[in-house]
Amino acid sequence: MVGSGLGMPGVHRLRRIVPWLLAILCCGPLWSQESGLTLEQLNHRAFRVSDGAPTLVQALAQTRDGTLWVGGGTGLFRFDGTGFLRYPGASDDPLPSMDVTALISSPDGGLWIGFRFGGIGLLHDGSVSRYGVHDGIPRGTVKSLAWDREGALWVAATGGIARIRGAHVEQVSSDLFGAANSAINSMAIDRTGNVWISTNSAVVVRKLDESKFHVAAASGNGHNGSGQELAESPDGHVWFIESRSVTRLDASTDPRRNRTFRLPEIFEASAITLISDCVATSPEIPCRISW
Repeated sequence: MVGSGLGMPGVHRLRRIVPWLLAILCCGPLWSQESGLTLEQLNHRAFRVSDGAPTLVQALAQTRDGTLWVGGGTGLFRFDGTGFLRYPGASDDPLPSMDVTALISSPDGGLWIGFRFGGIGLLHDGSVSRYGVHDGIPRGTVKSLAWDREGALWVAATGGIARIRGAHVEQVSSDLFGAANSAINSMAIDRTGNVWISTNSAVVVRKLDESKFHVAAASGNGHNGSGQELAESPDGHVWFIESRSVTRLDASTDPRRNRTFRLPEIFEASAITLISDCVATSPEIPCRISW
């Protein structure tokens, strides 16, 4: 790893992230397995463009004060429970870009923001701090932001990965990816500290206390880099979603222990929601996967 200095406030462990990914904005209502109600009986509401909802949504995050933030190709918005308010307002610090690709809240109440054209920002108490390549942030579109068990923030961009702890940035060298060295699409860190990365050619994992990534699922299993997402379910399983399939991954890196669920032909998954089952959503159709 290559170290770099960065004047950032310290971060602490964060174990929660907004569990309902795109459920509000994609109009694909989801349900909890514990509820005995049918989909029609649940109290839910869809917010469409006609209601003021933003388009081209890429990320959601909820800050400590309960505010739901929505980021995408049309900017950053906060949801106040009834409507969407665009950031920045007249008295707010401007963002370096209005094309947002990743969001994650921080334990101190701030909001970390990743941008399509590179770099990250920290929105806290109405002010924005900006960090880029000169601070050690990888080049390219920021795909994912995640916290590890030590309270460090990981930044996954198309040009590489960085780990930020306090005022120090460590760049994870791309040669650790070996055969899977290609553009990064998504990232997740599970509860045991394993770091999962999806690329155009494979899903790789770096286990806790190891320094090298290992291939967990090769491109031969249908992972083609299109619409990829990674997420952990409450039972500790890490799931990988593409437009036509959802795969439960195994950290042993033995592909035979992975389990892939093919989605219906009419179904094109655009988000993944993990309750006790795995629920993938398309813009119109929810699909629950049980095992």
